[in-house]
Parts: sequence; structure tokens; C-alpha cells
Amino acid sequence: MESSRERLMIAILDLIREVGYKNASTKKIAERVQMNEASIFRLFGSKKELFMEAVYAESISGEIVDIAMIRALPSLKTRIEVLLASCMKFGFKQATIFRAVMTYSDMFTDSERSHNLLDRVTELIEVMSSFFQDEFNNGTMRAFNFHMFSEIIFSRILTASIEFTEKETDQKIIEPQTKRFIRLYADFIYDNFKTEKDCDFD
Repeated sequence: MESSRERLMIAILDLIREVGYKNASTKKIAERVQMNEASIFRLFGSKKELFMEAVYAESISGEIVDIAMIRALPSLKTRIEVLLASCMKFGFKQATIFRAVMTYSDMFTDSERSHNLLDRVTELIEVMSSFFQDEFNNGTMRAFNFHMFSEIIFSRILTASIEFTEKETDQKIIEPQTKRFIRLYADFIYDNFKTEKDCDFD
């Protein structure tokens, strides 16, 4: 049976696909699952946090960032934040395998699991690079080496995922560390590469 959190996460994604982020009000989201609007703020704090949690959950199940959902956000800074968070969730899920590959590289070099993992990493780097390219094409980001930058950022995300899970297993402790890391990198990317075309939102 789905929890209240899960029902709200499904509802916001479905509603955004139908009417867009701006028109998916907290009232409409709550009505869709026959819940009180106040439940959203009690369980998530805000519509933005509900959306981010929903994207996290979807990225975990599919192991790939849902770019279509991220593009639904009207703020560049939040789009970057959600993109990085989705990639970090992938890193957490695969942290054990990454540690094994790094520790026993000779053993895993030619293994099917190692090749599959590297293929997935390559795919996610391409997704990130494509995201930056699209933002540039839309005039919201300045030009830079999208692919190389994506490789560097993704490498740092994977390293952080491994470090966080090595030191701690309690998700309540890992989550604040993760959010600080994501916001630090999102702020760096936004502050250095945004253009005047972007506009923030609540």
C-alpha cells in the first residue's frame, strides 16, 4: 500500500505532465489524492521539495535522470539542483559497486557488471552535457565545454556518493550532507554560467 508521501510524489509528477509546473498548485496536487493541502507542507515543506523528492524517486527506479520533468521547472538554478540530485541518487544506489571497481580494478575490468556500469555512467554524462547544451541554446547559460565539464562534475558526484556512504549508513545523517553538497555545486554552476535571461520563482 502506498504511503501518503508516495501518493503525493506520484500526483505531482502526473499533474506536471498534464498542466506544467506553474499550474500544478499544491491545492490541485492534494485534491488528486484526496488529501489536505496542509499535508504537503507537513510532509515536504514546500511544492519545490515535493517535486525534488518525486524526481529523486523516479531517477532511482529508472537509474536515469528524467530530463523532461526537470525541464518543467521554470528556474535554471532549481533545474541544475534537481539534475545534480538525480545523478547523486544514482551514485548512492551504485556506491557499493563503484567501491568494488575502484578497489579491485583488475578483477572488474572485463566483467559484465563493470561494463554495464560504465555504459550507464557514460549515458548519464551525455544526459548532463545535453542538458547544459539545451540551456545554452535557450539562452539561459553561457558557452563552455559542456561534455568535459559534465565529466568533471559527475566524477565529483560519484566520489562524494562513495565517501558519504562509507562514513555513514543512516539516511537522516547522509541527507543533510547531500543537500549541502548539491546546493554548493548548483550555486557554483549557476553563478558562473547563468545569463540574464533566467528568472527565479517560488
